[in-house]
Amino acid sequence: MKALDSHSGSYAWQSILKGREVLLKGAKWRVGSGESINVWLDAWLPSLDHPRIQSPIVEGFEDIKVQDLIDPVTHSWDDCLIWGFFNNQEVSLIKSIPLWPTPVADKLTWPFNASGTYTVKSGYKFLAREVLHNRSPRHSDHNSELWKMIWGLDVQNKIKNFVWRSSKEAIPVKKNLKRRKILNEGTCDHCGQAEESVLHAIWECSKLSPIWDAIPDFSFRQARSFADIKELLLYVSNACNKVDLMVVIMWNIWFRRNQLRVSNKDHPISQVIPTSQQALTDYQQASNVQRAQRVTSPPTQVAWHPPPDGCLKINFDGATFNDINKVGLGVVIRDGFGQVLASLSEQIQLPFSSNLVEAMAAARALSFVAELGFSRFILEGDLELIIKALQSKEESLAPFGHILAAAKTTVDVNCVSFTHIRRLGNAVAYNLAKHARHVAGLQVWMEDVPPHLYSVLLTDHS
Repeated sequence: MKALDSHSGSYAWQSILKGREVLLKGAKWRVGSGESINVWLDAWLPSLDHPRIQSPIVEGFEDIKVQDLIDPVTHSWDDCLIWGFFNNQEVSLIKSIPLWPTPVADKLTWPFNASGTYTVKSGYKFLAREVLHNRSPRHSDHNSELWKMIWGLDVQNKIKNFVWRSSKEAIPVKKNLKRRKILNEGTCDHCGQAEESVLHAIWECSKLSPIWDAIPDFSFRQARSFADIKELLLYVSNACNKVDLMVVIMWNIWFRRNQLRVSNKDHPISQVIPTSQQALTDYQQASNVQRAQRVTSPPTQVAWHPPPDGCLKINFDGATFNDINKVGLGVVIRDGFGQVLASLSEQIQLPFSSNLVEAMAAARALSFVAELGFSRFILEGDLELIIKALQSKEESLAPFGHILAAAKTTVDVNCVSFTHIRRLGNAVAYNLAKHARHVAGLQVWMEDVPPHLYSVLLTDHS
């Protein structure tokens, strides 16, 4: 990462150095012990927009590390220091970073991918995000509104894709082919009067008048002009809400245009409207039937199952209380007869992502079972992402990876298996997590759960 630039390097080497620029620009530290992270210079805050401290450097503390902001006794953030150094927004971000009581190494990660690892695709998205961020807010808002409208249309996916490409000027009309030096001239083959742009090919061409003029909702075509397809679609969306029909007609116009170029078959222009209307009706009716079937289909039965003989099952879950900036962790330990051996509810600081909530619950379950001295057990939760991370033997660079790795060191993983269950089969742990709203810190029940959860427990047991 510290190699010097060289003009005499190969093309491959120059490409690697360019990629390094992207990495250095977007990479962020995942806080473990904090000893490797410079408070003022490094990116370590859990924010994609402002990952670095913006507050002015405090004289005499120019070289402090993140480790210096952590109380070594309580292994929590030192409130006196962070409130003294940083603004309210930064304090809130810092306090949302979970800390682990045992030493964990700091890691440089890529925050634009859920796994924390860099990929070419995520690097491209990062650069595209920067371009959009630098554009005017109005331009970005209009594009966001348009893309949301296009992908929400009740039409076939091939038509959505066609409209999206048309909006990005990415279909092979003659104007685009001429710009790319594939054709020498770009005049429309049908009217012979204007350059064939995307808007011209499927909307403005005079030869298309028999189609568009036949539909009263599109009578504005003769009186109103548009800069491009995007402007047209947004106008129709707001004016008459006939976008579904319009885009199906556009697709059929484009299909007819291409068929006339490559085949000798007759494609009457008079058939475009009835073909489009019938295709739209058929598709929407079929979609309505599928949606109705999904709604009326019986829900999949999900139930908690006891572990095999000689083994325990530990279920965990988390619940978020945004109004008080806290989360609840719930853990329940049961034997093969479904009898409760122990349970807990704990309230902790709200971390910066929902995945971290589940990871903290899983870690608390592992530390709880280690404290009680149980060795052979099944750990079960309802977030598949966390269960897969627990099952993996590879190091995870995800925001929660270090927490799960540290928690697994507290038990003999050779005697543990990790399983996923849906929320309906994890009801006791979930309700314990919700109960943490009413708990000051930590509450543990030996061979029991809170009385109001007896009915939930009996449902599982039955």
